[in-house]
Amino acid sequence: MDVPEFSKNSLIIFHLACRIPDFATICKDKHKFNMKVFDTYVTKSNSMFKEDISKNDWDHFSTVCISVSAFITVFPERLVDFQEMIAPLINVIGNKTAAVRKNGAVLLAKLAANEDNGKIYRAHHGPEVLMSLREQLVPQKK
Repeated sequence: MDVPEFSKNSLIIFHLACRIPDFATICKDKHKFNMKVFDTYVTKSNSMFKEDISKNDWDHFSTVCISVSAFITVFPERLVDFQEMIAPLINVIGNKTAAVRKNGAVLLAKLAANEDNGKIYRAHHGPEVLMSLREQLVPQKK
């Protein structure tokens, strides 16, 4: 089995599941999941994120960012579980381009919406980095 490819496909499938309307309600009410059931996802996502940066695996990095973005949109109570991504995201966004930058910026903006995460985001100059790149991240109307 190709573990990296399996890992990537698992993230994509989970991302798609998070897009199902009322996914959180289905998990919590219908299936009686508590948030602890997602601890492995959180741990593995944080681990893959770090590994992708260290290996310069930007394709997989983007997949992790997309997956985590979907997850925290559905389960905002888990936002603080991804605090360790904030400072590296700011660095990556400031130094990379295209999809890597865009997917990282989307995740960073979602993470910064939490009050505790926002403090880390501001301490690492996240707002300044995003503002300096706003023309590249958001196409301007002509």
